[in-house]
Amino acid sequence: MAFLNGLRAMLAAHPPEMPAMIVGDFNQRVPRHAQPLAVYEALVAAMSGFEIVTGRVLDGAPGPSIDHVAVSRHWRASRATYLDQHDNSG
Repeated sequence: MAFLNGLRAMLAAHPPEMPAMIVGDFNQRVPRHAQPLAVYEALVAAMSGFEIVTGRVLDGAPGPSIDHVAVSRHWRASRATYLDQHDNSG
């Protein structure tokens, strides 16, 4: 929650005319899976004005991801793909 509150403050201060992309381990599933509702709502509030491109199960992925890409209104994603966390040997 401390991270999400800090992220919300940082993104609220971001100039809306400046394109932005946020990439990383949000440690949250989008859409909400099992995390507490208050935590999910804090994530949604922090990401206001951004589209979470990875906010669905990607083709070929075994389930929702906790690693995400979000973009400001300046961009639209045409495709997102899944990169497995294991190689052929497991």
